[in-house]
Amino acid sequence: MAMKVLMEISYVGSEFCGWQVQRNALSVQKTVQTAAETLLKSPCAVTGCSRTDAGVHARQYFCTLENENLDRFPLDRLPLALNCLLPETVGVRDAFPVEKDFHPRYRALGKEYEYLIHGGRLKNPFLSERAFFCGRMPDTDCMQREAQDLVGTHDFSSFCASGGKVEDKTRTVYFCRVEKLPGEQVSLRICADGFLYNMVRIIAGTLLECGLDGRKSCGTVLSLKDRRFAGRTLPAQGLYLDRVFYRKEDLEMRIAEVNGK
Repeated sequence: MAMKVLMEISYVGSEFCGWQVQRNALSVQKTVQTAAETLLKSPCAVTGCSRTDAGVHARQYFCTLENENLDRFPLDRLPLALNCLLPETVGVRDAFPVEKDFHPRYRALGKEYEYLIHGGRLKNPFLSERAFFCGRMPDTDCMQREAQDLVGTHDFSSFCASGGKVEDKTRTVYFCRVEKLPGEQVSLRICADGFLYNMVRIIAGTLLECGLDGRKSCGTVLSLKDRRFAGRTLPAQGLYLDRVFYRKEDLEMRIAEVNGK
């Protein structure tokens, strides 16, 4: 009988077409699956917690691995063994058994993303695939004020790309925080029970417009429920899936930690 394990991984998304397998393109899912099948010498089923787009990074990502030979392989050795077969841009951090019906996407209670903006006047080539280059520093205090209008349960139609197929666009945002970081960087952190297609990147683009010219109002954009009134979708390279929550106490602790800052 096939055994199922939940693996915690991280990856740099620059060279990938995203998580999901696509024809004639390099995906994270296929990369992990190929490494697992090489190690276990039989077909593997790999299922992810989120469909990250091309160029998006993940500091913490969870996927299940199902294989008939897994019960013969010591789980404490699985991360190291897989890492020997994976490229440097993908790493397995942990692995533990889960029940047969566990689904890493539908069991998640919340996810936290970070979007990084480089607000320096001069480009930093070391951030070219790790942050969005803005060219000038936005008003982060203004961005933080506007971000608070997004916290709570709302219809986020204004912040959903037209390619999204989900009918119910109501989501609950637990926190949305903007702060200035060293090195002329700006961090947007947002945690919610779920996200619409390109939702974080559109929110980041809207908040950036607020911080650059002060003309956008996130509360007004939210109430209009129309994508045309939001800011542009910022590029993928600045987006990181930072945390995935499966336990209520972990989610509540993180919300309290961020809101207490």
